[in-house]
This record gives sequence, structure tokens and C-alpha cells, in this order.
Amino acid sequence: MIEPFEAPLAFREQIVIPEWVDFNSHMNVAFYMVAFDRCVDDMYNRLRVGPDYIEATGRSVFTLEAHISYLKEVVEGDRLRITGRLMDYDGKRIHAYFEMFHGADGHPVAAMEQLGIQVDMAKRKAVEFSAETGQLLEGMLASHAALPEAKHAGRVIGIRRTR
Repeated sequence: MIEPFEAPLAFREQIVIPEWVDFNSHMNVAFYMVAFDRCVDDMYNRLRVGPDYIEATGRSVFTLEAHISYLKEVVEGDRLRITGRLMDYDGKRIHAYFEMFHGADGHPVAAMEQLGIQVDMAKRKAVEFSAETGQLLEGMLASHAALPEAKHAGRVIGIRRTR
């Protein structure tokens, strides 16, 4: 049976703490990843590939690539609301997308796209997901299929030249 998931996934609110603020008086780029990564962990827990899974199977999901788009600055004390969705998956990989919103007025402040791969922790090699994980991924993908386009997904970094 395919298990339905919330669409999009909603994660616990986070607050920009003083340690996250840099010399520009706004949240440092590194801490956007910290805030997003907490939500990645939550998504993986919902897919049952979190710490309990690692302990039981000796398998984990590693990040292969992540891309953050910084849309608007946030400052100390700002509340952050993050949503996420599964974009795609295959036998070993998970493609996810997350959006961060200002908690008070709801405007988008950042987006992150991430690709993870399941790894056998003893061999440090990529391995296939279990049938159970595949069913959970299928349920999440189906639940997220009708969501609007992921506006900041698939971006390529570079300077466009017109000459």
C-alpha cells in the first residue's frame, strides 16, 4: 500500500539566533544550510531512513550535491518556515527541494535543491534502497506530484554573457 504524505511537507519553525548572524548583520550563508539540513533530516525520518534506519541496516543517505538560492535576507530574531517536497528518486538517489519563508509575512527568503544517495556505511559504497523505502518514496512522490512548479529548482550557476 502506498502511504500518502503531507504536500508540501511542513517542518518546525526555526528562529535566526545570534550565532547565525554575520558581520553584515544578517544570517550568514552557512546557516541557511544548517536550517535546511534540519529539514532534510526530518524528511529522511519521515521516509524512515534516519538514525534508527542507519543503526538497523548500516545504510545512510549522503548528500551528493546541494544548491541554495538566496532570495531575501533575514536577520536575528526572524522566524523561518520551511517546506519541502520530493522531486524524484531512483534506486539509490533522492532529489528533494525545500523553500524557506519569512515566518511573519510569508515572503520567500531562500530555496535549496539537494541530491542524496544511499550508502552502505561499512563499504562506503552506494547501494539500492529497500523495497519498503521504495514504497515510501513512491508514496511521497505521488503526494507531491500535484504541487506547483518548484520555482528555483534546476538552476545553473554562471554569468550569462551577451557578447
